[in-house]
Amino acid sequence: MKSIRILWLVLLSVLLVVSLTACGGGGGAEGYQYWKGDIPNSYYLLNIYGERARKVTGKPFMVLTYDRISLEITDCEFGLSEVTQEAIPNPSNFPAPPEPTLDANTIYFHEKLDLKSPVALLVCWNNVNLPGGVSKSPITNGV
Repeated sequence: MKSIRILWLVLLSVLLVVSLTACGGGGGAEGYQYWKGDIPNSYYLLNIYGERARKVTGKPFMVLTYDRISLEITDCEFGLSEVTQEAIPNPSNFPAPPEPTLDANTIYFHEKLDLKSPVALLVCWNNVNLPGGVSKSPITNGV
């Protein structure tokens, strides 16, 4: 009789540990960090001759998505808000095409960062190539 109680206690303990582990590993482990600059930044688009032909200016923002447990970065978005574009005179007088932009409302975190249209998304994590075969790096201060 005593061995049956011990067996039941062990079985209940194992089930409790398994159920807690299964509940803790779900979608709650994803975290976000948000940054937005107030000073406009610029970059230049080059024409087919390698000359500066268009200046793109806007306020920078970045959103990191990371795993709260391992602190590995799983996604990164970087771009400019309130984008303006101007053609730059160049020696060949050959223009550069305009930078594609989006409406700020199409970005799910636009309200949190107070993004204003037009928005240019410049970097997506899928396009990042890190040197030395490093794929992702942990962050040190989680939000």
